[in-house]
Amino acid sequence: MSLGVKVRLVVRTPMEGVGVEVDGELHRANASGCVELRLPAGSYVVAVEPIYAYAERSRLAFKSWSDGVAENPRRVSLERSLTLEALYDRQHLVEVDSPYGSPSGGGWALEGSYVTISATSPFDHGNGTRRVFTAWVGDVTSALPAVEVLIDGPKTVRAVWRTEYLCSFAFTDAEASREIPPPTYVVLSGAGANLTLTEFVSVWIPRGSWTLAEVRWRGCDVKPGALELKVESPSSFNVTCLVYDLRVEAFDPLGLPVDGAEVRATVANGSTLTARTVRGAADFGLVPGGPYRVELSYMWQRLEASGHTSTSTRVRLKVAVSVAVLALSSTAVLAVGGAALGLRRIKRRAGR
Repeated sequence: MSLGVKVRLVVRTPMEGVGVEVDGELHRANASGCVELRLPAGSYVVAVEPIYAYAERSRLAFKSWSDGVAENPRRVSLERSLTLEALYDRQHLVEVDSPYGSPSGGGWALEGSYVTISATSPFDHGNGTRRVFTAWVGDVTSALPAVEVLIDGPKTVRAVWRTEYLCSFAFTDAEASREIPPPTYVVLSGAGANLTLTEFVSVWIPRGSWTLAEVRWRGCDVKPGALELKVESPSSFNVTCLVYDLRVEAFDPLGLPVDGAEVRATVANGSTLTARTVRGAADFGLVPGGPYRVELSYMWQRLEASGHTSTSTRVRLKVAVSVAVLALSSTAVLAVGGAALGLRRIKRRAGR
């Protein structure tokens, strides 16, 4: 190494404070991002800090030297003035916070690049409980589980999840005596939102309090008033619906049941059902609750009645004439006629 001549060495970095080592001696870049030294001509090992944290969650990461050399440290021959420039990438920390869904996209990311932040939804615990992604909050807001983010600074994002439980529903008639066919749909109301169900076995319901807003069954709402359902765990619910059995009974003046009468019942959903009386009764099973109208036709007679399932599901109609009444009348006529004939015969014999 020559001891008499000193040569200028300049190492440029992106900003003040970056460490530069020359033959193991540490120097810090000035306000212009430079380290300037005058050294005897010769061979030197020059290195810059590979990672320089210039702010919380932001850093510089060495990329290469401006002359294309990638090694750091590097050896240089200093025979004349030399300027080296260290090239860095600006990186920012992306922090993704989520207890579920195997979140991805976190870590150090290049400034100006796009990073996809994502989480897998739903996350099933396998015990009738699952978590459903609802939103990213923080430095990124989105309702999508996967979102592309421009890295223009540090990012902290947190996933918000909704808890849901596996639930099943069974529906019974108003007497809770038997299960009825499932409704067309059910509407649950809660927390400012409505949830419409068309399946009722093993369905996912968000945790919370729900009000049974509608049970649409055969064209009518048969919900049993304001029923509150608390979903705090996997659950099964039994819903007693306003569904009834309607019975129409026909009898004659003798109190005897009338068979064979045709009965038409128009129920709350507007449908008309037809049946004939057997042992004096026509039964219409599982009709939606509400107003009804019945018409009974028997021989030349026609009777009508109306009502509401909330007050009565049994209608009794009295016909004026029945087969039994006619038979009894005929027997009476024959008996009277026979008695009169016998009386006349007695009178004739007496006259002789």
